[in-house]
Amino acid sequence: MIKPKFYRNTDRNERWYSCEICGTDHKTVELMFISGTAEPSIGDVLTGDTSGHSGTVSKVTVWTPSNGQWDGDESATGIIELTSPSGLRSQTADTNPFTMFTLSEEINNTTTAADNVMSCHATILGAGKQYGRFHPESRIIKYRGKKYCTEHFNFRFEREWNEEEKIDIKEDNREWI
Repeated sequence: MIKPKFYRNTDRNERWYSCEICGTDHKTVELMFISGTAEPSIGDVLTGDTSGHSGTVSKVTVWTPSNGQWDGDESATGIIELTSPSGLRSQTADTNPFTMFTLSEEINNTTTAADNVMSCHATILGAGKQYGRFHPESRIIKYRGKKYCTEHFNFRFEREWNEEEKIDIKEDNREWI
């Protein structure tokens, strides 16, 4: 039986990859905001006025006003989760590895063309989060254009290969006698 070729790296100066089955990697940013004057909708793109960093709104949580409503009498504060962040920058290993925006930066809603709809918190930058399980390149197998960890690769394709190995031969030898 001919088994398909796959690539496996044995170099110890490795990169890290996500497995197709374990889950692909993605990043989000939690923006703690103050002075909110206009509520963004899910799918709106928020952009920092000075940094130019941006992301797509996926969730809005309002802390104040206490009724959770955006109104003209009291500015809102809370957290907005952004997906597809652009402008994430790495910091030192001692701090949050992914941050976005600048302290007290004005945030614009580029979807509605509204300027200064809120400000980034004065002491907390937009905190990036990274999701997905990563494996060293030596434990990744590239097969059929996708990357799998060794365990999932064996689980996913071992049965398929075993079924290909079966050869159906009749065990009738009477004609040879």
